[in-house]
Amino acid sequence: MSIAIIWQPTSKSDTRLDVPAPSQFMDIMRDCGYPLPCTLDDEDLPVMRAMAVVYGRNDQTPNPFKEIADLIVEHNSIDLYPAT
Repeated sequence: MSIAIIWQPTSKSDTRLDVPAPSQFMDIMRDCGYPLPCTLDDEDLPVMRAMAVVYGRNDQTPNPFKEIADLIVEHNSIDLYPAT
């Protein structure tokens, strides 16, 4: 079963986050203390950046943690939740 993961700035509409393995992503977020749904802001930025480094870089697979960190920088705060 594939689950889409949704992010949104706390003041704007839904936007999809490119997550190659949504269930595994949700498990990782939960294990790191961020069970979905959650709101992430600048206080969470160091953790998301560290997770992005650990996740690594692959030109063919997006790094959802880097994308989350970039979104926090851009929007200051985002809501992150699984699509229903």
